[in-house]
Amino acid sequence: MPANQTIIQPPPLLSATNLTCIREERLLFDQLNIEINAGDIVQIEGPNGSGKTSLLRILAGLSQPFEGEVFFNNQLISDYQEEFHQNLLYLGHLPGVKGEMSAAEFIAIIQIISFACFLLFFILFTLIAGFAPLLWFFAVLIAVLFYWLGYVWLDSEVDDRRVALSRQFPYFLDLAVMTMESGSSFMETLEFYVRDNPEQVLAEEMQMVIGEMRMGKTISESLVSLKNRIASEDVKNTVNALLQGQSLGTPLGQVLRNQADAMRFRRSQMAERIAEELKVKLQGPAMLMVISVLILILAPAFLETTQGGLF
Repeated sequence: MPANQTIIQPPPLLSATNLTCIREERLLFDQLNIEINAGDIVQIEGPNGSGKTSLLRILAGLSQPFEGEVFFNNQLISDYQEEFHQNLLYLGHLPGVKGEMSAAEFIAIIQIISFACFLLFFILFTLIAGFAPLLWFFAVLIAVLFYWLGYVWLDSEVDDRRVALSRQFPYFLDLAVMTMESGSSFMETLEFYVRDNPEQVLAEEMQMVIGEMRMGKTISESLVSLKNRIASEDVKNTVNALLQGQSLGTPLGQVLRNQADAMRFRRSQMAERIAEELKVKLQGPAMLMVISVLILILAPAFLETTQGGLF
């Protein structure tokens, strides 16, 4: 080989720069750089919860990093999805550490807590007042109370999530209208929203839509799954309009604009109705305040008149 001949190294097949991953407000890894060449075998090791699965999902394009980019043949995988997924085989598993719990796990936990409360208070009552049949009743009553409070807390969490979704969805529609009318695809619109709003509950739902579409589901199937997960009339109306628009060949951007305008009109009507109802509700407190002020002004004069006469 001539001395002046330069060996050109091929670019890495898969690479990532400055990857940062945050899950549930916890930093898993920061500013991670990776280069994997064709034929390389890479083993990722680490304790549970260190971000191994999150890293693999980011490299496979199934999750979005908080920061950083992933490249396939020196091209962004977000711009090269079709060919990238044709060369990808991802065999995932259930996450080893997760913040959510299933319905069966939640019921089991509140049952264990209720039984523990029953034993604790029964033993405590027995030590204080001695054994008596009435103590069984009070211990059972306390256990039932804790069991009921578990469901009250769950209902509160569900209501908070539903309210958050209802408040965040109009903003998503406006963003989707702007991005799609500027030439972006529906997938890119979802990715923009998830990347810019990683902590929002609606972003979690949209991330699931992105994952389903990348795993082979159509837009219609992913939207139907979204509608079934979210008990919101706004989401259901929008999804139904998108499905109908797809069947009729209407551009999705136009459908989303119509839905955003209709939702804005409904929200303005709702605000006006709430304002009118608030006027009626404030009449009672306003009258009480007027009466209180009159009493404060006239009471001293009345007392002085009754005690000392008019003159």
